[in-house]
Amino acid sequence: MTGSTIDELWASLCSQAILGTTDFENLDACIVQHGEIARLEADVDKLTRDHQRAKNPAQRNEIYAKLHKAKTQLAQMREV
Repeated sequence: MTGSTIDELWASLCSQAILGTTDFENLDACIVQHGEIARLEADVDKLTRDHQRAKNPAQRNEIYAKLHKAKTQLAQMREV
């Protein structure tokens, strides 16, 4: 834990518990980003299953486009 005030110590503790790091700078933004990554991972999993089940080529192509977009967004979020 790091910080010289109670608020900084609390932010450091929350950061350590939620994100696994003591860096509490931009904690709120990191929590939001962590949630977005989790949502995108769930979307990719769902779209992958939907793509495998789709029989109609038009529907399959539409799902693939959504899957590709979600994978691209996920890769961009992980880079930051």
